Amino acid sequence: MSAPLISFIIPCHNNEKTLDKAVKSVLNQDFADKFEIIIVENASVDHTYRCARALKEKYKNKYSITLLQSNSGVSNARNCGIKHAKGRYVTFVDADDLINQKDFSILFQDAETNQYDLYCYGHIAGDEKRPVIEQRQYYSDIQAENVKARMIADPTKYMQAWGKLFRTDLIKKHNVRFNNTLSFAEDSDFTLNFLRFSHSICLCSELAYHYTLNPNSAMRVFSGEKTKQYLSALYASKKLIDQESDQIKKAFNRYVLMHFNIIMVREVFSLNNPDTYDHKISAMKSILADPIIHEAMQKVKLAECFSPKMLPFLLMKMKQYRLASQIYSLRARQNWKKENREL
Repeated sequence: MSAPLISFIIPCHNNEKTLDKAVKSVLNQDFADKFEIIIVENASVDHTYRCARALKEKYKNKYSITLLQSNSGVSNARNCGIKHAKGRYVTFVDADDLINQKDFSILFQDAETNQYDLYCYGHIAGDEKRPVIEQRQYYSDIQAENVKARMIADPTKYMQAWGKLFRTDLIKKHNVRFNNTLSFAEDSDFTLNFLRFSHSICLCSELAYHYTLNPNSAMRVFSGEKTKQYLSALYASKKLIDQESDQIKKAFNRYVLMHFNIIMVREVFSLNNPDTYDHKISAMKSILADPIIHEAMQKVKLAECFSPKMLPFLLMKMKQYRLASQIYSLRARQNWKKENREL
């Protein structure tokens, strides 16, 4: 087959129950000669590798499926997939998620057009539609710098590694890789790194990805260790923007604060955190004093805090820590209800 338009990279670890469905969401005979699937199994202790091998054998006469193995960790698996990717663009599919067939053809239309370094699509989470934009917009040159800043400032909306087409030659030319020392926020770190070399971006209204809400995922399960790991990720990502424009650096302050929100909701005020409420507030204040959080908080002006995502920082700037903590507690409870309702 000729060089594919898209390389679908599917890392998998202990996904024997979901891998089949994930792979089949990519299989579409209408585009069989325009894509490759790269399954990268990493250190599974179940029958994931056997399932992947069976899929490769079953569809070997219809689709290009490569099966690889990597060291433990999703970053190692994705990096392994990047190394072997032959497509004009790469896209990442987690092994418990799906490509939305309704908008499947859009991916290939965009890859065929080959106009932009990055295509960013919306997604469906459970039964909730989460578009990144209402109508498709294209950005290049100075406009691209503006949309990069918008994306960085709102990482939970824009910075996931999935639901995107990344131009492969840019990834390989600039050696953009997932940081395998990070346990959390490695997606945002990769996308942030890629944005440094992107000169054209398309925000797409289509919902090309279906994200599975899993309350038992590492991100959602309280561990008591994630705070330290998120902070390590922020310090690593900060190094990437040292030479970037003031606009990007300003956006990164918001990026840091949005990750503080994640730490508060997913860890400190998690419903499964056994600490007393007063201890949780003390933990919030302690994390707020960490240099990277403190600096970002200081550089964000009071007038920039009048939005739902920034409201806790408005309250904390006014020393209303208990009110801010109540917002985080409410959000933690809302997330728990929503995610468990989707089971």
